Amino acid sequence: MEIIEDCLELLYGGEDDIKDKIEGSAKILNMCCHVKNLEQFLRNHQLVSALSRVLRDDFVKSAELSFNICRIFLAFANFKEMHHILSNHRIGSMVMTILDLELRRSRKLHEKIFDEINESTSRELRNRKDTVQSASHSLEIDRIVAKRQDRTIYVCLKTLLFLAEDNDVVRKMSKKGLVIHLCNCLCVESKRCVRLVLVFLKNLSIYEENVRDMLHPKYCIVEKLGRLIYSKDQIILISSMRVLFNLSFSLKCRDLIIQQKITARCVSLLKKTSIRATTVRLLYNMSGNSTFITQLADTSFTDTIVQLVINFPKHNISMELGALVINASFDESIAEQILKCKGAQDLFSRAIRHRDMFLIKMLRNLSEYTYANQHNHPKGSLVSGRKVNSNNCVDPQNVGLCFFRRIWSTHISDIVSILLDCDDSNLVIELLAILGNLTEDDLPNDMTRYDFMSTYCLTSFVGKLLLPGMAENDLLLEAIICVGRWYCDEKIAVLVLGTNIIRSICKLFDYIHEDKVITHHLLMTFSSLMYIRDTGKEILYHTNALDSFFRCSISTDEIVRSGANRCLEVAVEFDRLDSGKLGDIGCRVRNFRFSDFYERQCRGSCINLKK
Repeated sequence: MEIIEDCLELLYGGEDDIKDKIEGSAKILNMCCHVKNLEQFLRNHQLVSALSRVLRDDFVKSAELSFNICRIFLAFANFKEMHHILSNHRIGSMVMTILDLELRRSRKLHEKIFDEINESTSRELRNRKDTVQSASHSLEIDRIVAKRQDRTIYVCLKTLLFLAEDNDVVRKMSKKGLVIHLCNCLCVESKRCVRLVLVFLKNLSIYEENVRDMLHPKYCIVEKLGRLIYSKDQIILISSMRVLFNLSFSLKCRDLIIQQKITARCVSLLKKTSIRATTVRLLYNMSGNSTFITQLADTSFTDTIVQLVINFPKHNISMELGALVINASFDESIAEQILKCKGAQDLFSRAIRHRDMFLIKMLRNLSEYTYANQHNHPKGSLVSGRKVNSNNCVDPQNVGLCFFRRIWSTHISDIVSILLDCDDSNLVIELLAILGNLTEDDLPNDMTRYDFMSTYCLTSFVGKLLLPGMAENDLLLEAIICVGRWYCDEKIAVLVLGTNIIRSICKLFDYIHEDKVITHHLLMTFSSLMYIRDTGKEILYHTNALDSFFRCSISTDEIVRSGANRCLEVAVEFDRLDSGKLGDIGCRVRNFRFSDFYERQCRGSCINLKK
């Protein structure tokens, strides 16, 4: 206690007794090194008041004094029990003021050092040895001062970090410009200061108001973080990626990340185990942007991610990795790269073997790409993966086009066996969608579409799903799409005639009339089935499908109306007589359209009369 009283006397010296104050603060700092003394400091409110008053009055006069007192407050801030005492004396506000001052001093000093280096270099070129020696001495002194400033900045940041454990204190600090100071601290040369700043920013970036401040164009935080992820310091690298991940939940930040063009660097970080999880999460957040996906396609992303999936140690891949693969496989360029890479078949095998839902969804995306690819480039138009022109020569403008044939052939039996023996409706939806996207070019060489349907008994399986009330709407939709794609050939359509499929899908019009998407696909399926003579007869002459087409043709939904009108046009042409005259169905369609047109004209006339 006597030592504390002596220190207080030194602190209460006159305004010009800076040396005494430095000596008193140094003694208190030495006592703070022993935890047992902190209990006495906790009881001595006069000491904390004196330290806060000296710091407030004299921090500009002496950097050493402010450093000593900040170190003392840092020792206090290590213990939560003393946070309320420090808050009562507004220590956080004073430390932020000192931090701002030291940052401005540091900026000016570094500018001075830079100018001195340039001047020293020019003098060396002129061989003026006397001035070079004095300049180098001055430069050495400035560097020592810079180290002291970095030391003070570090202590201030550490103190604020401890005080920021309370959310209310964080909000108060943020209102007083804490985020601005931290963004400016990213330019400090001291690595330990940068590490501390990044930890602080990571904690603050979970609050939306702080993110808005960080993303202000004046502070260029994304640009600074973009430079830091190239750092060789492992802690700085990991912390920078974590801050970027937190910020990437903001749409504005995602746009800024794309502008920085750090995609290739992020992909390379996937190979580092220590940072891989954060990198995958960041890439997933960014994968919703088409521009970013385009940038990914120009890197080694596909090969890297395929190897990560194949060699993933657990039974099922992680949620973030799976979501990233699904989003990436939506892009045509990446889907093509996945199908072309060496590990494509291993990827397919892993997905089917483990029944991994994420990978099955990715396979669905790939099957949609191969389906569209084969329809855009029909069989015979490509030679060895290259499109040929009318002269049967390879067209140099289409050299990159690839016709993926037989790529699914080795996995079809496994997919069907899982489909027929699976209780998970979500998995059934994905597998059924994959089979619906397969064409005859995807089947094994010795198997036709008819063999495929009859061998695996898929007609009866789909027939059960189409019964009203048997399946959820999502599964029902996939079953309807499969019917429209599978039975659009005369040889295969005969499999439908002896089943309840056509009558079931006719009853679905009444069962799901409110679901516009399913109704639209029902109409598309009927349209394709009516092009075949046998199934067309079954639909038009033995069901009430025509009445459903009439109802849909006056729907308020434009897409449903368009689909219904297409079905009616197909029905008219199907029923047209050999002489060219309309048949009974054609007459019904013509009369319905005339009456519908007449009603609309009458309604329009009534509305005009009311006006």
